[in-house]
Amino acid sequence: MPFSRTTYATVLVITGVILIGCWAFAQNPATITEQLTTAERIERSKWWPTDGRAGKNEYVGSRACEQCHYAIVKSQSRHSMAKASAPAESSEVLRDQAGRSFRLGDYEYGVVHEANGAFQYTASNAGKTISSPVSWAFGAGKLGQSYLSAKTERFVKSGLVTSPRCMPST
Repeated sequence: MPFSRTTYATVLVITGVILIGCWAFAQNPATITEQLTTAERIERSKWWPTDGRAGKNEYVGSRACEQCHYAIVKSQSRHSMAKASAPAESSEVLRDQAGRSFRLGDYEYGVVHEANGAFQYTASNAGKTISSPVSWAFGAGKLGQSYLSAKTERFVKSGLVTSPRCMPST
């Protein structure tokens, strides 16, 4: 049975209303800024947290933030992410691992705390030992900690990853 002209007209009107409604409620950016890519926003902004233009000396530190955001700063400082990386000399986990070693296959790995306060990680095999200074420690120590060594202004990740399971207590 064919549809009547009234049915076609009704369907056409309903479809028109739906299309107009969709168009009317479509999300349009309020400003030109919302239409820019992140790279474009960074370029146009005087400051952007991850743009890399700010030097270390421009970072004011958490003490300055704490003046207005005390609760946030205190909460963050207790969070495990606040302890996720540290200069080697500030890492309690690294300090605790110093003097310990473990064997994996033919190699023995360890961390040495030198008299001058510096840390070295070592790998030994058949009487030959190589070592490298530890510059940064990553990881809160719950599952382990890995290390970075600064060599000629470039960082190199050490092959040594300490773990409470593989570094026996002394």
